Amino acid sequence: MGQRYSFDLFYPVDRVEAALRATAAVANTRGRKRTGTQVRLSTGGFVIVPFTHGFKFTAEALALTADPPVRLNTVLLFPADEAVQAYHGKNAVKPVWTEEGVECLPVGFIYLTVHLGVEYALFSYAAATGAMSDLFRDSAAVWGRFAELLTTAGGLVGFFNTWEAVGKHRYALLPDGRRLIELDFFEFVLEERDWYWHLDVDRYASAALRASRG
Repeated sequence: MGQRYSFDLFYPVDRVEAALRATAAVANTRGRKRTGTQVRLSTGGFVIVPFTHGFKFTAEALALTADPPVRLNTVLLFPADEAVQAYHGKNAVKPVWTEEGVECLPVGFIYLTVHLGVEYALFSYAAATGAMSDLFRDSAAVWGRFAELLTTAGGLVGFFNTWEAVGKHRYALLPDGRRLIELDFFEFVLEERDWYWHLDVDRYASAALRASRG
């Protein structure tokens, strides 16, 4: 199955709605008959996103809380650079053109897990397969898309996560991976649960911010 890489983006907690809306804006919605899934924000408001939960649209709203995190299944559009085109190979995939005339192709499922802290939130976009992980690593268009999601929604710092090491590990920062930071992910794990790590999101975000400014 190969490696499962991710892009991990940190936001102020009051930018969660903006981050969800920014992600929804680059989602592939062609052929969808349902509006989407309703997510209840910690502030009490709601956002409807064109993503599934457990690979289906849910009738009840998903509540964003500190524990557990919310996992959504997304299909996102990326500019069709050589790596994105090669990922699809000979499969007949219809492009989607933006208003600016940019050809995009859908990639998914990408697993979006939203971890909520008191001050910060972590949006982790994980590849579903080894081939998709390779695409995440190699495509400038994919890196550019996640950098765009970070900046347009008021994010703080984001990096590419290869999940290769226990202990301190170097992470390539958005937008282009030229700068690296060093963190020990497991310093921020409060407890391992059935399907996720319960994280101290605020400490994790603060450490990533300090490292990125060093």
